[in-house]
Amino acid sequence: MENIKIIENIFALSGYENDLALFLLSETKGYVDEGYIDKLGNVILRKKGTGEKLLINVPISSDGFFISHITEDFKGKIKGVGNICYEKMLGKRVRNRDGKIIGVIMSDSNEVKDEDDLYVDFGAYKKEDVLVKVGDVLEVFEKSFEVGDNLYGVSVDRCLNLSAHLDIIKNLNTDFDLYYCFSVMDNTGFKGAKTAAFSINPDICITSSLSYENLKETDIKLNKGVVVRIKDSHIIVNKNLRDMVIKKLSQNLVPYQLEVLSNSGLSNNEIMYLNNGILTANINLPAKEAGGLIKTVNKNDYKEFKKGLIAIINKG
Repeated sequence: MENIKIIENIFALSGYENDLALFLLSETKGYVDEGYIDKLGNVILRKKGTGEKLLINVPISSDGFFISHITEDFKGKIKGVGNICYEKMLGKRVRNRDGKIIGVIMSDSNEVKDEDDLYVDFGAYKKEDVLVKVGDVLEVFEKSFEVGDNLYGVSVDRCLNLSAHLDIIKNLNTDFDLYYCFSVMDNTGFKGAKTAAFSINPDICITSSLSYENLKETDIKLNKGVVVRIKDSHIIVNKNLRDMVIKKLSQNLVPYQLEVLSNSGLSNNEIMYLNNGILTANINLPAKEAGGLIKTVNKNDYKEFKKGLIAIINKG
């Protein structure tokens, strides 16, 4: 968990994840047999083993904006990248790739419907005061904070997922021929995950992402343990793989929740169709959207999430 402050300070918009990729590669050096950044920018790690080939896919990208136009009154019009909920963007601070806060998202509309209703106010009254140009990228940024057993922040869910896997990689004792893919461009069609899976051609792929309490169609709750997704709009998890995951969690006394979705899902579950077919599952960290863009993650869930994934990957 100590890595979260470092991770949240690294700019990682889809297509611009290189700084984060370099950090992840550096942090895992010495704990794996191979590590490199592929052509698309994915971080690929390998810990050699004699068993089946297992791929752990962990998305790393954040959401944000491109500057599409500078208005005559020196405001920045924006185009979204990723899963943007535009009506929740008002008043949010944005930073550039150097990490500098350069503006606030504002609107002159009474009702925000899409990106066209928003602009970035740079506090500028002349051209020289505008610190961006058309084509530059921005990211919403707020520091995470802790209250009681929960952590809160705009990107606390994504950052804790990554932090957990850095810890997991340092505590592995597995027979699997294990690959890790910290995948890029996950929120623009999971392009990184699909290309990496095609290249690695694993027997099994486990994607480790996030499941949200707020979705109407689920019973997911914070402080109730790891989320095992068994169905979504893209996949029904193979029963043998599902049973193996649940058995490992139960044997290691890891609390878990089953998730069944109809209208939502990760398009990277299309990994299962690659090559001659890849057994695919999702093991997720539960989170909650606590208002605006603030997310909540429970510290006990974080601990059990790490414990559960180590149990699934390791020997026995």
